[in-house]
Amino acid sequence: DLEKLLKKLEKTKYYDAAKKKYDNLKKQIEAVQKINSQFESDALVDGSYNASIAVKSDANFNNLPESVTTTGNASLDSTVQEAIKGGKTQLEEKAKAASATSAATASESVNTASPAAPSGDNASGAASNGDGAAASNTSGAQNGAANSAGSAGSAGSTGATGGTTGGSAAASTVVTRGITNYNPSILQRNRSRVPYNANVVADTSNPAWTWADGVLDKIIETSHSRGYFSGDNFILEPVNIINGNGYYNLYLPDGTYLFSINCKTGYYVGNGSGHSDKLDYE
Repeated sequence: DLEKLLKKLEKTKYYDAAKKKYDNLKKQIEAVQKINSQFESDALVDGSYNASIAVKSDANFNNLPESVTTTGNASLDSTVQEAIKGGKTQLEEKAKAASATSAATASESVNTASPAAPSGDNASGAASNGDGAAASNTSGAQNGAANSAGSAGSAGSTGATGGTTGGSAAASTVVTRGITNYNPSILQRNRSRVPYNANVVADTSNPAWTWADGVLDKIIETSHSRGYFSGDNFILEPVNIINGNGYYNLYLPDGTYLFSINCKTGYYVGNGSGHSDKLDYE
């Protein structure tokens, strides 16, 4: 092998140059082997990256030694970076798929007891240091006019999404979407960034509950892209009206709090570390 050939050149004028080439080649081979060990089979072959090779579930592309990412061969270094990027993308997709599956499984196991009217017993102010979505400012229409496109009842009631039903006094403007047949006691209202107000929630015909056009769809689309849940596997609950704006909470099927949303502007904020501490009405 190469090492034996190099041994034969010792004490000759060719040794130093040969040793330098040998060490460089060895470094490149070890870099390729290190990258390939992160995949189910060799993803780097003949200087090319095969993106169809699946990454291992326990692969780790963080903190790779410089000897792997900088071999001295510019062409190989570029291919190594391509493989690292491809591997990380696969890991992100696996994580999103696992999260969606977990959410779907949790949805099936949610307590399906008949929903009761939400109480204010576990209402609280802003929670701190929990998992939640990043704060986001999404522009939306500021139209506060009553809209009969909502469905009857408060967050615990059942009804067709986007349907219109008549209440005892006036049509409800509270929008019901997602999982509607759930037990309110599972909800993490104590983590809500917007305090839960049972008296306000009882005013289901208030036009403040009407969502601005496209805002809810945008929030759900963003949640899908971040892997919070799939489809309509979430719980949406009205929690308060502040400054004429209705606020809803979004929960996972198991009641885990994600974030609070201003249904007029699309502003939403949760408890995620490093995210916004400001509520839009403060």
